Order: sequence, then C-alpha cells, then structure tokens
Amino acid sequence: MKAIIVLWVAITTTARAQSPTDSLALVEFYNATNGPNWYATWNLEAPVSEWYGVDVEAGRVSGLTLVNNGLTGIIPASIADLDALAALDLSFNALSGGIPAMPENLFFLDLSHNAFTGSVPVGVNRLWYLNLSYNQLTGSIPLELSDASSLSELDLSYNDLEGVLPSALSALAELGYLNVSHNRLSGQLPESFGNLEFMTILDVSHNLFSGALPESYNNLLFLNELHVNDNELDELPEITGPLLPGAFFAQNNRFDFGDIEANVSKFTGAAVYAYAPQDSILDTEEITVFEGDEVTISVPTPGASNRYQWYFNGEAFSESATVVFNATQSGVFDCDVTNDAATELVLHRRPIRLNVMALQYPGDANRDRTCDAMDVFVIASAYGAQGSAREEGGVLWQPYPSAQDWPLNLDYRGQTVNAKFCDADGDGAVTLFDVAAALANRGLSY
Repeated sequence: MKAIIVLWVAITTTARAQSPTDSLALVEFYNATNGPNWYATWNLEAPVSEWYGVDVEAGRVSGLTLVNNGLTGIIPASIADLDALAALDLSFNALSGGIPAMPENLFFLDLSHNAFTGSVPVGVNRLWYLNLSYNQLTGSIPLELSDASSLSELDLSYNDLEGVLPSALSALAELGYLNVSHNRLSGQLPESFGNLEFMTILDVSHNLFSGALPESYNNLLFLNELHVNDNELDELPEITGPLLPGAFFAQNNRFDFGDIEANVSKFTGAAVYAYAPQDSILDTEEITVFEGDEVTISVPTPGASNRYQWYFNGEAFSESATVVFNATQSGVFDCDVTNDAATELVLHRRPIRLNVMALQYPGDANRDRTCDAMDVFVIASAYGAQGSAREEGGVLWQPYPSAQDWPLNLDYRGQTVNAKFCDADGDGAVTLFDVAAALANRGLSY
C-alpha cells in the first residue's frame, strides 16, 4: 500500500509539468533498478525535471543518462512507454536480464558495460549511435540492424555473439565506426563493406574470421584504424588505399611473408601497428625411414627475401629452404623463417618428427660396421638379456630392420649400445646362438 501511495504522489505532483505516462514509466524504472540505492537517487516528490539524469523538453522526457550510478536489476518493459525519449545512456552499471523493446524514437542508446543477456535488440530504426559492448549477449547479429539507416556508430564488442558478420550492414551508408571484436563470429569478412565510404574505424579482432581480407576495403578512403588481429585470416591483399595513420593491427592470424612484405609501409606508416606474431605455418609431419635413407625437408612458404634457420633437436642444422640429407638418428626438425623486409616477424614451421629405423647386421653388436672379436665380447656381456624380437630373423650378413629398443643399454668405450644389437639372430634373447653368429660373420663389414 505504501508503494502505491508513493507512486501516486510522484505522478500527481509532477503531472502538471510532465506526461503521466512518462512519470509512471520512470517510477517503474526506478523501482526495477533498485533506485533507492543508486549513487545519485531520485526524490520522487520533486518535479521530474529535477530528477538526476532526466532531460525534459516540452513536458516530455527526452533523455535519461544514469552512467555509473549503481543501477541493478532489469529494465522494465514500460521503458518503451517513454515514446519521446531520444537518448538513453545506462552504461557502466550492473543491469541484467534481456534488453526489452526500446522507444522507437531513440537516436542514442548506450547499454555498454552491464550484464545483459539474450539477443541484440532490433526495431529502433532512428538510431545513429548503438553501443551494447561488454555484456553477455548471445545469438547472431540481426539483419534488422540494417534498417537503422542513420546508424553511424555500432559497437557490439565483448559479447558472445556467433555466426557471420551480415553483409546487409553494408546498407548502413552513414556507418563510420564498427566494432564487433571479442566475440565468436566466423566466416568471411563481407566484400560489400568496401562500400561503406565513411568508415573510419573498423574492428573485427578477436573472432574466428577466416579467408581473405577483401580487396574492396581499399575503397575505404577515410579509414583511420583497421583491426583484424586475432582471427584465422590467411590472405592479406596489397593495400593500395591511403595510409592508415591511426592503427593497423593484423597479428595472430595465418598471414605469411607473401602477405606482409607488400604491406610493410602500411604498417610502419600507422601510429601504432602490429603484424607479428602469426600462426605457425605448414602442417606437422612425421617421417619414418631406415637408417641411411635420403630425406628431404622443406619450407614452401611465400616471400621474396626470406631467410631460413633449421634446428634438429634444438641445435642449428641448416640455413637452406630445402634440406637433403641421409638419416642417421631420430629427432625433431624445426625451422624459423625471417624476412629482410618484414623484420619484426618470425614464422615458425610446425615440427617434422623423423623416425629413423636402425638397420642391424647380425653380429655387429657395437655398431662399428664390422664384425670382429670386440662384438663377441659385447654379446657376451649382454648374455641372457631379453627384449622385442626382430620382425625378420636370420644371421646372414645383410641389413635387417632392428627391433624396438630393449630395456638394457650397454656402455661400450663411452658409447651407449642397446642390447637389441647383441641379438644377432633376432629371436628376442641373447644366447650362445648369437655368439655363434658373430663368430660366423667375423671379419665382414659394410
């Protein structure tokens, strides 16, 4: 009963200078957003024109600005009853729930830095400014936003939006600022955005966009900042339009030196820029060969002034783009690619794992390519050891693919020799038969 009396007093005491519908809508808004605990609260017995953050023109509420004022709760549906409201700024509060239908005459709407959920609202087609950033909005970007033909600034960043960036937004002929960063948008960037002739700041960073940056963006003659970083873009055309004096960020994509070289001047001509790092290039590979086989590894990546540094097991190995060698041991190859023109970027080739299968000559236990008395000694020292058998047994002096390593390793004159090489006949155990095989092949080498 007390709340009804207060509401009635608020409406009747302000009705002479204020629409009763506006008064009722404001009081409902006050109650729904925990008005008594706002930082700057309202005296409901005073005229509406004296309420903090309320603008009144010709007896109607035209503006409501309550930035960082401790608002909590939800925006009631009756907000739409403020049909003369032109500007609504409730940014930097703790409002939650869905965003209700808004007054149709709004031209400025800022609900950023709250905790709103649900979808992006539509139906307010007179907007020229819309900021819903730093909320928890989900779903896709509605095509209906393109109906707000006067929209010049649109910020949907830092939400959880999915789907594509609608090409229909290119119908917003006045759009000069677009920020959809830090969402989960995917697909390709719209080619038609090259028609947004007044675009000055375009930020699509921190999404999942793939494919090419459209060449049509060279038509954006007033573009001052371009943020395409932290996506999955893999093609950057030569930017032939004006320099980007403000910012140019393209790092953390899949661009290579073929993309970056042609645009170095565009990056360095910006006040702030970044084209490094980029994602690693090429696929991880695994190569399995026999000991002594010829192996070719390469880094087929574009770039007119590339330099290459290969590493094998962390040690410098070669400076050629393509390396040919005979396999002697297993390990991992990595390659860092640098470029004389784009000096700030290092492209890392994904690793190549080389598995070298050792070839075993029966009786050559110490791996010195000769069967002699020292091999008999090594075999005798491993007598009784057991492990994996070779796939192919035999004692003829010819190469056999060796078995998997055994648990036992022998120290022969400072060299580690796996006990599997003492198993001359390949049956998985070191016995007198292996000693006999070594004596039979004594004096042979390869």
